[in-house]
Amino acid sequence: MSEKKNSRQQTNVRRADNRKVVKYRRRRQINVGMIVFAAVLIYISVYMIVYLTREKVTIYEVVSGKNATITNKSYTGLILRDEYVINADASGYLNYFVKEGSRVSVSSTVYTIDESGAVSSFLADASANGDIAFSAENESELRKLISNFTYSQSDLSFDNIYDFKLDMEAKVLECINLNNIKQLYDANNLSQGTFNIHTAEKTGIVEYYTDGYEGKTEATLTSADFNIEKYEKKSHISGELIENATPAYKIINTENWSVYIKLSDEEREKYADTTVMRVKFLKDNREVTGNFAICYIDGQAYGRIDLVRYMSTYADERFVELQIVEEQVEGLKIPKSSVVEKDFYLIPSSYAYKGGASTDTGFYKKTFDDAGNESVEFITPTIYKVTDEYYYVDAGDEKLIKEGDYLVMEGSTENFRVSQKASLKGAYNVNNGYCVFRNVEILTETGDYYLVDTGTTYGLKVYDHIVIDGSMVSEKQVVFTIN
Repeated sequence: MSEKKNSRQQTNVRRADNRKVVKYRRRRQINVGMIVFAAVLIYISVYMIVYLTREKVTIYEVVSGKNATITNKSYTGLILRDEYVINADASGYLNYFVKEGSRVSVSSTVYTIDESGAVSSFLADASANGDIAFSAENESELRKLISNFTYSQSDLSFDNIYDFKLDMEAKVLECINLNNIKQLYDANNLSQGTFNIHTAEKTGIVEYYTDGYEGKTEATLTSADFNIEKYEKKSHISGELIENATPAYKIINTENWSVYIKLSDEEREKYADTTVMRVKFLKDNREVTGNFAICYIDGQAYGRIDLVRYMSTYADERFVELQIVEEQVEGLKIPKSSVVEKDFYLIPSSYAYKGGASTDTGFYKKTFDDAGNESVEFITPTIYKVTDEYYYVDAGDEKLIKEGDYLVMEGSTENFRVSQKASLKGAYNVNNGYCVFRNVEILTETGDYYLVDTGTTYGLKVYDHIVIDGSMVSEKQVVFTIN
């Protein structure tokens, strides 16, 4: 019985073993879509990291420009001249014989001093009786004075009104004296002890004002002397009472004069090598040319324009408004920071030839095959600049031309070995997304910009996009730009 039971159990075990399920590993299949997705994700991640961490290149759109801002800048110039002040040698009433601004010679009568007042009484009586008349020349002088004041008067400045009043009074009394005081002098009815006649001590232009700048030189000038708001001018007129040993008039005895203008640091650098300068005086739009030099007063740079003409026109002024006259230049306006330099091969112009299989200008270059056989190949490298002596050829394309190559002159046995280099200024054009050097010919500068020629071979055009900071990139570099 027990044996049957055991036999039955064994049979059940064998049946259970036969029902056991065995698992097999499946073959893993490659998911191409997931690989492509992962690759794209990695690429985008790397691109974004590079984009966010890389320094961006700022671009500039080329526009037309001109240097009008420099031309239109005004300066207040301080005038220094050779001025000789003559003091009165007695007290009394002053009467002038010559017009202010006139040229006198030595021993010419300039003024008289009337100690008794007889001359003044004579003039007063003549005026009361209507004996004083203005000549056509007198009227012309007065009109000119009024016209100059009207032209230069500004609503923002009222100080000139008082100067104009004094100038008019001086001019009227001067005209009166010219027409009448000589009558008294010719009559010779005055005592020489009370009527003193004074003649010119020097030849020159007579002026009847003083301002304390007489005798000043460049060495004695200070920055405070340029403060026009504190400038004081004392005019002397006929008929006024003058004290002994006080200024009566002054003589300007040379046509040489100098105008000083304050310069900024940028202007100091700009005009550092300038020796001749043309300026325009705004009072009458007169343009003059003089020698130019930079000097320093209290550590500040000033420009000195030395002139030899028209001194008498501005003899009655200490400060004058002027502009520096520069030839107005038009061109393409580009930032100074965009300009870089690039080296080029210099090829003698006698080796250039237009023809062959191309209509472009090129050169004949010696070539050698593997067996050492010599032949001549016509090449057309990019030419950036042409002068009477040389062609500037791109040195970056070594497949066409490189240092050590030999060029052959057409119709001659002469050879030229490529080696000499020279640099040209230019900017990197990024119209196509990568840097291409474009040659520039600088005409002038204005502020932070250069004005460059519009007709430069292989140069820039209006609306081209260039890199603002040329030092950040290199030739053929792909750039990430910011407008």
